[in-house]
Amino acid sequence: AEAMEYVFSPHIDIIALMTRDADFQTVLAKAKKHGKDTIVVGSEPFAAALKNTADVIIMIQKR
Repeated sequence: AEAMEYVFSPHIDIIALMTRDADFQTVLAKAKKHGKDTIVVGSEPFAAALKNTADVIIMIQKR
């Protein structure tokens, strides 16, 4: 996916995703392996795989 391209860029230090989808856990894990800090922004229900992988979780509330 396009997000994975940024994982390999030497010009990017942080990968931030706004998702609840556990399919993005692979991107986060690969980013961390390549020394990137990872942030996920999302709302409940939130995939446990994302919570357990990201360095920072930002929870937002639905209106």
